[in-house]
Amino acid sequence: MVFNITSLGTNAPTSSTRGTMSFGNTDSSFQRPQTTTLRLAAISFGQSPKYRAIGGRPVMTDDCTAACPVDLAARGLSLPHDLASRGAATAAFIIGTRNVGIQASFNLAGGQVATVYVRARAATAVRVPETAVHLDAQGSASIELPVQGLQLNQTGVIKENWTWEYRRGTNGIFMPVSAGADTIPVRIYAIAGSPLNRVPRESFYHVACFIGGAKSEREAQDNVWKHFANFKEGLLISNMRGQRLSFWRDARPIVAPDEYTDRDAQDLVMRLDSSCFGWADLLGEAFAIHGIANNVQAIRPNFDPKHNIRVPSFTVPNGRGGEMTVATTGLVVRSFRWANSPTLTKGVGETDGDVVDPGSFTYKLNLHTTPMFSPWQTTDMQDAGRSGPGDYGGTVYGVFANHAAVRIRCNQN
Repeated sequence: MVFNITSLGTNAPTSSTRGTMSFGNTDSSFQRPQTTTLRLAAISFGQSPKYRAIGGRPVMTDDCTAACPVDLAARGLSLPHDLASRGAATAAFIIGTRNVGIQASFNLAGGQVATVYVRARAATAVRVPETAVHLDAQGSASIELPVQGLQLNQTGVIKENWTWEYRRGTNGIFMPVSAGADTIPVRIYAIAGSPLNRVPRESFYHVACFIGGAKSEREAQDNVWKHFANFKEGLLISNMRGQRLSFWRDARPIVAPDEYTDRDAQDLVMRLDSSCFGWADLLGEAFAIHGIANNVQAIRPNFDPKHNIRVPSFTVPNGRGGEMTVATTGLVVRSFRWANSPTLTKGVGETDGDVVDPGSFTYKLNLHTTPMFSPWQTTDMQDAGRSGPGDYGGTVYGVFANHAAVRIRCNQN
């Protein structure tokens, strides 16, 4: 392209034109700007014909029910509508999956038979290689596009924003595809095995894949446990929306309603708080996402007399003018920072007249297991932060009469 410009002198009349410009096209590949726009109407991994065959798995919404199941992988994104709800094109693949595809629907403004060439990239990395899309007389097409370059050799969460582009010919200029935003979010969960969950909800994937890098079910199991073990240090565990999950925040033991103690993993990721049952169920669901068989069961301390374990005892008034000795066993299942020097000594009572014989365990802590005693005014531990702010007004409870645990079913090896 050649530009010829003639400038006028400084003494030129003010009413004259300041300059003249002429255009000469000397580049035979020059194209006029396109007057029609290609629109990306929908994308979905789950609607790809080969999704299940290559290892793709459903990703159900946290709030879906058996009567109204919603699979995010199959639903995909309807554009631009779903961008308002911060949706993402979602999928789940078992590590080692190859030949991934994504189903896409396009419309060309004005409606016409045409062939366009489409591609998508995450920053500079090509995700959908340039592919011919043949539009019908209405200017529409629905096509499965190949996807490349995803890191599916280890577990984790792949979060990317894809830029979609098209051109008319193989030598044309790439133009942006209209989709309601400059980039389209994509979220892919890479898992170690075929999920065993009855309903594999997205937050279960989120928790299961939070610590990635595993290349086997055994390594995935270790990573899931590492994520849960971080909880004892006060680190956060959240659902896929980034909302913190808590433990015994909304209710107190002993007086908690059945509705609270019956909360399962779905209740936990939706209502953000649960007892040990909901947390054990979430751990089990996270294992199951990676194909690790497990079951949740209640455990109670059960000491055989032959073990000769001494249980601390309390001598307290029985309310009828006499005394009674109370002893109980329990589980210290929460995470505490213990005092360097315990303060409980024989003869130091909870209230006047009570006598405590703690044996060799002289840390002062409160019990979950009985409403018979009021809490100690001070204890020898601090909560490590698992229950969140305002936990029982600062009172630290320690011993549980029972606890929910996850039992993993191992193979012969």
